[in-house]
Amino acid sequence: MKPTTNRLKVLAGIFGALCVAQPGETSAQGVPLRERGRPVGEGAVPVGEGARPLGEGGIRVGENAVPIGEGAVPLSKSGLPVGEGAVPVGENAVPTTKNGIPVGEGAVPVGEGAVSTTKNGIPVGEGAVPVGEGAVSTTKDGIPIGEGAVSTTKNGIPVGEYAVPVMNGAIPVHEDAALNEQAQQRRLQNRSAAMNNPATSRFFTGDPITRVGNVSKNVAVAAAYPSNLTAASIAQQDVQNREWSLGVVNSAAARPGDLFTKDWWFAYSDVLRGTSAYYSSKPEFAWWQGSPWPVLIRALGMKDEVQGFKYSNDQNIAFQNDIIYVNGQPVSSYEDFVSSARALANTHADSKMDRTAWYPLGTFAVSSDPDQRSSSQAIQLAMDGVGNISGVYVNWPQGHVLPISGSVDTNSQRVAFNIGGSDDFVVETGLANLTDEYSRVWVHLPNSHSQTWLITRIKPQ
Repeated sequence: MKPTTNRLKVLAGIFGALCVAQPGETSAQGVPLRERGRPVGEGAVPVGEGARPLGEGGIRVGENAVPIGEGAVPLSKSGLPVGEGAVPVGENAVPTTKNGIPVGEGAVPVGEGAVSTTKNGIPVGEGAVPVGEGAVSTTKDGIPIGEGAVSTTKNGIPVGEYAVPVMNGAIPVHEDAALNEQAQQRRLQNRSAAMNNPATSRFFTGDPITRVGNVSKNVAVAAAYPSNLTAASIAQQDVQNREWSLGVVNSAAARPGDLFTKDWWFAYSDVLRGTSAYYSSKPEFAWWQGSPWPVLIRALGMKDEVQGFKYSNDQNIAFQNDIIYVNGQPVSSYEDFVSSARALANTHADSKMDRTAWYPLGTFAVSSDPDQRSSSQAIQLAMDGVGNISGVYVNWPQGHVLPISGSVDTNSQRVAFNIGGSDDFVVETGLANLTDEYSRVWVHLPNSHSQTWLITRIKPQ
């Protein structure tokens, strides 16, 4: 609240008049004055009609001076009202601290419904509304807390329950630093066992480029082995995935209604350029549904009898002692495996075929946290006839839209793509996984650390 112009003038007048009084003087009514002429004590009335000049300057104060009359209250040294019932500015005003910020029950610093603030002006307490309707209380450094809030660290990255921490300013990741650190330490501690094992020592010797280049070949060989999955383990993970996907679909219903529509693509047409602009080759609704397995393998020139190899993270594809296993067969070191996925994501095959020959892989909501089972991000994917992957990533709460680029290795059926053109964020799965309604994928992050996420197919709103 702000005083009226007249009140400001009056306060300025009284301030100037009172400041000329000397310590120990009294007002015309005999009320003692403190240093700089401020009245103290119950009922202090420094001025009024017929007041006399104060000090050498002969400065008079007028009959409208404030504070006057009944109900006037003591002033602190700085001239701010204090104590019970102080009314510094208008009706309903409340006591203030020495820097003028209202405190205490019922304080109304900003508009109706506002709440008390700390000394730096940041609202706190239940129901605080610092910014717009629905805002939440904040700590002294401006970080929202409390029910429904999304607390942040000091660098602005949200963390904690329902938080959406971001990577590279765009991509939410599920972070548990302690667990990640423990897993990393265990992997490195157990590396020596893998290096001394005759069955796996070859993954740590020889030319690194050759080792990385052999990863997909090794995966293709291992994928042909009988599956090491049991019916019980498959059923158990499917139940977990289905429950996770239901939460993701419900959460993703909050996405913008125009996502991936013609108008949306018109606004973001510059995200995909040139031969990656798959979206213009078919109607918008075509990109929501995927393509069946027979269509995809025929497009890639593969034989009809080829069976899809699906990643089942932590089951038929897992790592132990710094070694990646597929169907129980060692295929590479963990670091070589991730490096090969990044290389695959950066592979772009040239083709003389019609550039409009894109095949939809679908539109998916993406979730990084099996506990929260929520989503604030989506991907739309497409594949051309030589295995190039194109697509777009959207983080709708933050308004981030990034291109997706990658490829398919037809021998191993591995699919890897990066988001935003960065090797810091590479998603890997099997091509057959992209024909399912929901599936786990492997996400390779910086600092040699990977996570299992879930993608769930969604429909247009």
